[in-house]
Amino acid sequence: KNGDVKAMKVLALRILVSSENERGLDKISDNMKKYGELMGKAILHGDRQSLPDLPELSKEKSRFLSPQLTEEERRDTLLNILSYHEFMALRGSTAAKYDEQITLFAVYKQMGLAPTGFSDAEKNIIRERGQKFYDQMEQKRMELGLGPFDNSIPVSAQKAYEMQRQRYLSIVGSLAIE
Repeated sequence: KNGDVKAMKVLALRILVSSENERGLDKISDNMKKYGELMGKAILHGDRQSLPDLPELSKEKSRFLSPQLTEEERRDTLLNILSYHEFMALRGSTAAKYDEQITLFAVYKQMGLAPTGFSDAEKNIIRERGQKFYDQMEQKRMELGLGPFDNSIPVSAQKAYEMQRQRYLSIVGSLAIE
C-alpha cells in the first residue's frame, strides 16, 4: 500500500517537473491535470502529506482569484477553500489546516481580499462542507475496498499539534475556525 502511494507521488512529481520543459499551455495544462489526479489518488489511498495538493482545493483557489466573480461568489468560494482545510483536520492533519490558513489569509490580505471575520453560520457551513467531503472520500475508499481512513495522531505528535494550534490562533485571531 505505501509503495503504491509513493509511486503515485513520484510519478506526479515527474510529471510536474517535466512541465517545466514543456511548451504550450495545452501540454502544461494536461500535465497539471495528471499531477492533480495522481495526488488525489494518493490522498484517497491515505497519504496525508499530499493534502495541500488536493485537486479540489487547487481549483477553488484559482476560482477565488477570478475577476469575474461577484463578491457573493468569492465569499462562497472562500468557504469552499476553508472546508477543504477542515477536511485536512478531519484526516488528522491539523498542521496542514493551520499552515494553509495562515498562508492563505496572509496572501489574501496582501491582495486586499482577506476576510475580516466569519459568522457562526459561515463557520458551520465550512465544517459541514468539510465533513461532507470527508464522507464522500471515505465512501470512495470503501468502494475500492480500502476501509476507513486512519486519522490517528501519534501521541508523540499531539503536543506539537497543540503548539501549532496555539500559533494558528495567535496569528489568525478571529478568523480561526475551530
